[in-house]
Amino acid sequence: DLRALCASAARNALRAGKEAVDLQSCLAAAGQIPPSALKELLVEVPHVRWEDIGGYHSTKEALKEAVEWPMRYAWAFEAMRMEAPKGVLLYGPPGCSKTMMAKAVATETEMNFISIKGPELFSKYVGDSERAVRDVFRKARTAAPCVVFFDEVDALGASRESEGGGVSSRVLAQLLAEMDG
Repeated sequence: DLRALCASAARNALRAGKEAVDLQSCLAAAGQIPPSALKELLVEVPHVRWEDIGGYHSTKEALKEAVEWPMRYAWAFEAMRMEAPKGVLLYGPPGCSKTMMAKAVATETEMNFISIKGPELFSKYVGDSERAVRDVFRKARTAAPCVVFFDEVDALGASRESEGGGVSSRVLAQLLAEMDG
C-alpha cells in the first residue's frame, strides 16, 4: 500500500509541476489508492445518497443515528460515554431497498463497502466456511472504516434441520462471534 501511495503521490506532484512530493500530493494519492485488503473482495464505491431512496423516513433516520452520528459527533459520544452499535440488521422482503440503504450509509459516511452474498461463504470442506467468514471480517478491519453488507444472510441459518445444518450453525456462530468483536 505504501509503495502504491508513494508512486501515486509522485505522479500527482509531477502533474502539478512540482519538483518534490508534498503533503497535498500525498493526500490526493490517499484517495486514489484502494487498500490492498480490498483487492480480493468485491468492493464498490457506491454513489447512493439518502435522497435517492424514496420513503422509509424512520428507517433512514435510525440508520443515520446508528452509523453516521457516532462518526460525525464522536466528541459528543465520548463526552456522554456512549458507544456506537457494532452492527445494524436490515430485514425485509426482496426489493425493499436494504442494499440501497447500506450503500447510502457507505456513501454518506465515506466508508468502503463490501458486499457478500451469504451462500458464497459455504464450502464443502470442513472449516472452510468458517474461515471465509473470518477472512471477510479480517479484511474489513484492515480496510476500516467499512460497511460489510451480507446479502441473503438468511441462507446461513436456513437449513438448520437439514443434514448440512451443522455447517450452517457453525457459520452462523462464526458470523456472530466476528460481529461481537
